[in-house]
Amino acid sequence: MRPSVFISHSSRDDAYATELRTRLVAALDERGLDAWLDERRLGAGDRWRAEIYRHLVNCVGAVLLLTPEALESPWVRKEATILCFRGSLSSRLRLVPVLLGTVREHEVQQAFPALYLEEYQFESAHGRDVEEVVAAVADRFGRDDPAVPEEMARWTVRVKGMLRAADDDVVRLAASLLLPGEDTDLDDGRETLAHALLHGSTEGAYAALATLRGQGVDLRQLVEDVVPGYVRAEVAGPVWAAMHADPRQAVVVNASMPETATVLVRRASYCSPHLITIYAGAVGTEQTVESVVADARRALAQRLGMPQPPGQAFLAAQRLLVAVVVSADGVARRTVERLIQRLRAEWQSNVLLVLSDHVDGQVDTQVMVRLAERYEADLLDHVQGMRSVALPWSG
Repeated sequence: MRPSVFISHSSRDDAYATELRTRLVAALDERGLDAWLDERRLGAGDRWRAEIYRHLVNCVGAVLLLTPEALESPWVRKEATILCFRGSLSSRLRLVPVLLGTVREHEVQQAFPALYLEEYQFESAHGRDVEEVVAAVADRFGRDDPAVPEEMARWTVRVKGMLRAADDDVVRLAASLLLPGEDTDLDDGRETLAHALLHGSTEGAYAALATLRGQGVDLRQLVEDVVPGYVRAEVAGPVWAAMHADPRQAVVVNASMPETATVLVRRASYCSPHLITIYAGAVGTEQTVESVVADARRALAQRLGMPQPPGQAFLAAQRLLVAVVVSADGVARRTVERLIQRLRAEWQSNVLLVLSDHVDGQVDTQVMVRLAERYEADLLDHVQGMRSVALPWSG
């Protein structure tokens, strides 16, 4: 199977943009890449959303054709959001935004302010003929791009595996509730349902999960793996990007509730099985810092089933990432900084998240991400609603 490059565009593009994408498909094909364009691959009656989701999470590269029409397209925004989030987590994804028509960089930033597209090298078509632009874009993709599954693909595979025991008809019914109006009579309905659960609307999620009751599906575990998918990518993306920018820094997430902070971190890691979240109590003064560190060490040992807390060598060998949840409501900045220093001394090369309530001031040399109060409340409502569907059921 050839590595694929996803081409995002608006169906209302002008003649220049239409010609450009047609020639770009041919140029990428010549380089041994599988250019994926919806109008080329989707026929009448195809499950377009399910197919697009599948290719968005499996492509090794993508081109955003940014015309004025594309900047106004909700679907282009959704595609760009998924691709930018993938790009923030992996340098392997090659993303090329192309400015077409009258579009300039500042207009893209105004249209998609939370996507950090300015971090990517734009290709501009202004004053250039189609062949020159096509060659420049195609040359950004090498012939040796690896077609390897990344974090989002692995997450989808895990969710798909949880649906293995469900009856085919029930799977199709659940998918239809999340993808209304689409044909869900698929060769692999479980994969489509997994994509829909991770990317679909919140409105259909409760009903879709309810149809899986009594189907041998562990709904509690399924919900815990699916819920983080409803955290907006633009909220979670900066967390993981900051964690990987410098392994010596910590990330402080200001959230008023541990549940929402934890869901945010799991979304940022694509529910990685290497992420371990532990709860270490509350910190209020300098004197309680040591007790919180001790609680964190004990909690980590308990989570791993070990008699003693593991050292740095063990965590590195197992590729484990430790997230420490601490209640720090109104705590002074210097206390949080001291706590971070102590945690770093315990697990030197691991990125540690101190998830706190309302730290008093900006923590020096650290990255601080704040959850908006209204967004956090809405997210918590959704988390609790999803869990309530699964509460009486384990299979």
